[in-house]
Amino acid sequence: MLDVVCIGNALIDSFLVIHEANSFCRVDSKTGEFCIKAGQKIPLENVQFVLGGNACNVSVGLKRLGLKASLVVEFGNDAFAHKIKNELEEEGVDISHSVNSQSMTSFGVGINFKNERSLFVWHAIRKHEFNLHSIKAKWIYLSSIGESWRHVYRSIPSFIKSTGSKLAFNPGTRQIAAGKEALLPILAITDILFVNKEEGIRILYGKDRIITGNNKEQIKHIAYKLQAIGPKMIVITDGERGSNAIGYDNEFYHEGVIDVPVIEKTGAGDSFSTAFLSAIIKGHEISDALRWGTLNSASVIGKVGAHAGLLTEDQIKRKASVQDGSASG
Repeated sequence: MLDVVCIGNALIDSFLVIHEANSFCRVDSKTGEFCIKAGQKIPLENVQFVLGGNACNVSVGLKRLGLKASLVVEFGNDAFAHKIKNELEEEGVDISHSVNSQSMTSFGVGINFKNERSLFVWHAIRKHEFNLHSIKAKWIYLSSIGESWRHVYRSIPSFIKSTGSKLAFNPGTRQIAAGKEALLPILAITDILFVNKEEGIRILYGKDRIITGNNKEQIKHIAYKLQAIGPKMIVITDGERGSNAIGYDNEFYHEGVIDVPVIEKTGAGDSFSTAFLSAIIKGHEISDALRWGTLNSASVIGKVGAHAGLLTEDQIKRKASVQDGSASG
């Protein structure tokens, strides 16, 4: 019996770090646009090739936290695919339920400049013909999948009902863009829904929308509206304003952020979901789960890539203890 099976994507992220004093690049303070001078050879401060993809990131994070994690993805057939498999096996993530294809590996290029990340992503066209029938797991973590995602999502409700597994759901951009109606069969059986504030609004209303009230009132509005659709627990991250959750008892919880130097933000949301889910599986309260997620995320944004900063359970507990000691002092 596995603790968690993560269904989604695995890809390679290439991170290009540009020196902040580079004369060829700038960020427009008014529009937030990242501007590069055309036709220039721009020197890089650093380059790294690391594993990425929501499900991949979460599976590694869960294994670091001591859970039996399996990854269900479709691998490509190139050198990058071999790198992904080797590193997952080194982390102890089970990949026996994943499938292979003859396509290239999906690929992302992240440009880091002035502590901000711009990410370009290319997803290989895949069939995602997963065989879930032999899987036995306490939890399923369902995340973003490429273009051919609908048939995978359609298979999840019957799988959950037949196996009794619990479902943690973190929809991707494609899934949210498909509209609330397309997600209702999944949302109706979801135990924990992970979204950020903007994603929650788009699921509810199909587009960005201004919600009245202060930020806490806005978050509560989104959370309770989402919970009414079906998910038992709603977890909403809100950038520098922290994280929030509504549990099975409808009680509202909030956790602030930790002030740490930011190196690169890729995987911040995945690392938060990873630690939150781990804490819930291990029987901790929602307030503790928010703390775990916050600590894990704060560690990840201090490193390049989604995996380098992922914490173990002992590390999270030590950091929580230090933080509690500082607060009481």
